[in-house]
Amino acid sequence: MNKSIVSDWNGTIYKEVDEKKTYLNIGLAYKETLLNGVKHLSPKAVFKLIGLLKTKSKLEGIYREIKAGEADVEEIYHVFNERVIDGLDPNIIFSSVNKLANTAINEVDRRILSVVWAEKTGGTKTGILSAAWERSIIMILNAVKYNYKINPFDYEDIVGDKLAYNSNGTAKCFLLRTYGRKGYFLEDEFARKRGFKNIIYFGDTEDDLSCFDYVTSNNGKAVLPFLLIERQKENQKVVDFVNLCTSKYNAFVPKDEDDLAKFLKCY
Repeated sequence: MNKSIVSDWNGTIYKEVDEKKTYLNIGLAYKETLLNGVKHLSPKAVFKLIGLLKTKSKLEGIYREIKAGEADVEEIYHVFNERVIDGLDPNIIFSSVNKLANTAINEVDRRILSVVWAEKTGGTKTGILSAAWERSIIMILNAVKYNYKINPFDYEDIVGDKLAYNSNGTAKCFLLRTYGRKGYFLEDEFARKRGFKNIIYFGDTEDDLSCFDYVTSNNGKAVLPFLLIERQKENQKVVDFVNLCTSKYNAFVPKDEDDLAKFLKCY
C-alpha cells in the first residue's frame, strides 16, 4: 500500500502537551528586554514590565481553568496575543524559540522519530499537523537533526500555527489557525495539495479526532503515541480517551518501537 504518515506534535512527538513552555519562554525573553530598559531608567519599560507581570498572573489563572475544563484554549491565546505579542519585536520571539530548541530536544520521543525516519528513507511521505507554531517545531527538529542525525520530516510538510505581523513589521498575533480544524487541514493540505494517500495519523487529544475520522474513512489508520499511553498512569481522562480511540477507530497501540516499526512496514 502506498501509505503516508502525518503526526501531531505536542503530546505525540514532543512531550509538552501544549504551548505553555513556548509562550513562557517568549514572555521571559520580553521580560529581560524590559528589565534592560528599566536599568536605563525608561518609564515606558517600567510601565510595560508591570503590565507583563499582571498578564503573567492572568494567564496562569486561565491555564488553571483550562486544565479544570472551565475555560477554552482560545482564551489564553487571545490574552497572550493582545497583551504580549501585539507590537513585540519578532526577533525577541525568534530568539526565545531558538533558545528553547536547545533544551527541547530532550523532550522529543526518539522512538517515533527513528521509526518515521526509517519510513521516510524508504520513500514514505511524512508530515506534521499541529496547533503549535510552525517555526518552533522546525527549530526543535533542526536541533534533532544536528544532535541525532535524523530528519524525519521535510519542513515544507510541517503545517501548524503562524505568526501574523503589523504593517510596521512588529508581531501582531498567533493565528490559532489549525486548532479545532485539524481534520480540514489534513484533508486540504496533505491529501489534496500534497497528494498524501492512505494516511497513518498519530494523535493524542480530542483535537485529533477529526483527523482520525478522516483517515479511517479513507483507507488510513489511527495510531496512538507512546507518550499518550504512558500518561494513562496519571490521568483517568487519558484512559477514557485511549478507550474511545481503540473502540471507535480501532486505533493501533504500539507496545514498543519494534512493534510500531513492524506495523508501519506491514501496513
